[in-house]
Parts: sequence; C-alpha cells; structure tokens
Amino acid sequence: MGHVKISKLTVLAVIVFMTGCNQKPVRQAAPAMTDSVEVEAPRVEEKDSTLYGVAGDFGMSTFCLITDKGDTVLVTRDTESGKDGIIYGDVQPGDRYSLITCDHGKALSSAINLTQLEHFTKNYKIMNGYLILTPSSKPDTVHIKFLNDDSLVVENSSKGLQKFTMKHKKVHSKIGNTMN
Repeated sequence: MGHVKISKLTVLAVIVFMTGCNQKPVRQAAPAMTDSVEVEAPRVEEKDSTLYGVAGDFGMSTFCLITDKGDTVLVTRDTESGKDGIIYGDVQPGDRYSLITCDHGKALSSAINLTQLEHFTKNYKIMNGYLILTPSSKPDTVHIKFLNDDSLVVENSSKGLQKFTMKHKKVHSKIGNTMN
C-alpha cells in the first residue's frame, strides 16, 4: 500500500468543517490567512452572560441571587472540578451583585458586590464578569484584586495596581505610593 500525503491546509479544512457542524458562532482572534489571500473573519457580537440582581439567603456553600427579572438563581460556591468560585466584596443579603455561573448554571464562577463597588465608582460596566471602568469614554478593563466597604484594589497591564479608598474616594494611586 502506498502512503497518502495530506497537506496541513486539507487537515485544517476538515477540522473546520467538522467543528462547523455544531452551528455555534466562532470568535477568531485574528483574520485567517490562506495562500497569501487574506480572509476577514466574521464579527460576532459577544453576548454578555452576566446576571444581575440582589443576594438572597445563602449558606456556607451556596449563593442565592434574585435576578432583576425576578428569577431565583441558587448556585454552589464550588465547581464540579472542586475549584471555588470567586466573590469580590463581602457577601451580604440585600446587596446588589453581578454573577457569572459555570457547570451549566449550577455553580458560581464569579460574583461582584456592586453595592460596594459603587462606593468607589458609578462609571463602570460589567461584561461577562470583567470590570470595565469608564466604558463610554476610555474603557479600561481591570482585574479586581480586593473589594470591601473601605477599599477597592484593581490591576491592569498599563497602570499596574490601583487602590481606591473611602477616605480618598475616586483617587487612583499605585500601591506603595503615599496618598495625601
């Protein structure tokens, strides 16, 4: 029997064809290139999967959110793989939260206490669990490191760590610098 030579492009085309059967939109980070002909990937609007609402009663291993639509979402705080969900801020019944779930909506991936966040800024947007500061003018996606009633610490790649405190509300500073 002879050997069949298959090009990488043919293998890639078969893989794309097979995965395309699921009928799900695919986001690509960069346009695809084939034989020096540039093909622009279709732009798919990213859907925000964040749920918003008020925390209800909960236990040590559960989190309850009554959504803005009136649905009650009860999730476990740990995932099927054993990883703990992340809650930014204090867990207080009656506080407003954004919530991202995983494990088909059964577990908490992340939650942000919006009541506490709004002590420091009202100019924000949450998109799929990510905090975006000043979304309308100069969007700045940041990672929350710490949040409570007195402090908000965030990090981004260009500005590093920034701390907001109630004493110096809305004053940005890099950690380690003194604030007057």
